[in-house]
Amino acid sequence: MHSKFTEENYLGNRSQLFRVQESSVIGGKANGFRMVDMWNETGLHISILQDRAMDIGYFSYKGINFSYHSPSGLVAPQYFHSHEDGFARNWYGGLITTCGLTFAGIPCNDNGDRLPLHGLIDNIPASATFAGVEYEDGYAVMVARGEMAQAVQGGENLLLKREIRCGAQKKSIKLSDSVTNLGITAQPLMLIYHCNLGYPLLAEGSYALFASKSTQGRTENSKRDLDSCRLFIQPQQEYEEQSFYHTMLGDANGNTLAAIINPRLSLGLALQYNLSQCKMTTQVKLMQAGAYMATIEPGNCGVEGRKAERELGRLEMIQSGETRRFGLEIEVLDGVEEIHTFEERIRKLCS
Repeated sequence: MHSKFTEENYLGNRSQLFRVQESSVIGGKANGFRMVDMWNETGLHISILQDRAMDIGYFSYKGINFSYHSPSGLVAPQYFHSHEDGFARNWYGGLITTCGLTFAGIPCNDNGDRLPLHGLIDNIPASATFAGVEYEDGYAVMVARGEMAQAVQGGENLLLKREIRCGAQKKSIKLSDSVTNLGITAQPLMLIYHCNLGYPLLAEGSYALFASKSTQGRTENSKRDLDSCRLFIQPQQEYEEQSFYHTMLGDANGNTLAAIINPRLSLGLALQYNLSQCKMTTQVKLMQAGAYMATIEPGNCGVEGRKAERELGRLEMIQSGETRRFGLEIEVLDGVEEIHTFEERIRKLCS
């Protein structure tokens, strides 16, 4: 395989090797839903959900699914309501659900504000969208961009700009975010990348890797099973969700690593992010039959809700005119050698 795009003489159209395609869904509660699909030469396929904050929905490699898909499937944002179980009823899962921007985590009442589960940004459609191919030193890169405004009269006025890049010959993607406070007052800033893994990547025998120095069970049942938090079992008829906080270690630049590995398939999904941006990492295990999933959730906050973050002195604020940057790199690990190399990287960070 050529390292650069030098195959023009063989092609009628570059879509023979890779392509970016915008489309919209017909029918059901996703009717009119805009999305961007990317396919490349390695067998990577991702769907970017333009009507849901440019989040990443479907994610597969060589026909093998990696992401969790909820029973609701794709749901257009107009069906969202912010009370009771509104988030859960239109939560599609997908590889990444963005939670935030002024609150995230469990519902709570913070200084008189009644805040629902995981915030509003995931249900805001993108504007100023772009989907196409760009070239970097002769390398073809598929690109999608969009902007999401979370604003309300008398309250916050935040703008999230997102770019997702996927090399035509790479089995990895890079997500880059900037959040700008366009308002005149400082606002709370909470952002979590809710990364959702599902079958068949996630199965009995799969395991998680974290470059962590310590792990804490978030709930009582999680504390009881702390020693097995990285191991996944077969679906259970009854299973109480478990969640954990990992205190992560970074390299000289503050970059840290996490992954979920399936040794039977010799495949894994690896995450890299920076601790100056995402200082906290939450892990969730749900081994429930019919809702079998695991998450890795890097963010600048925990999942206890804004009231708890404020009381713990961890609540971050974004000042008027300030821009904050966040990002996440996602890579497919294919084969025993790549998995072993990644595990060595984890060990070096933890040594």
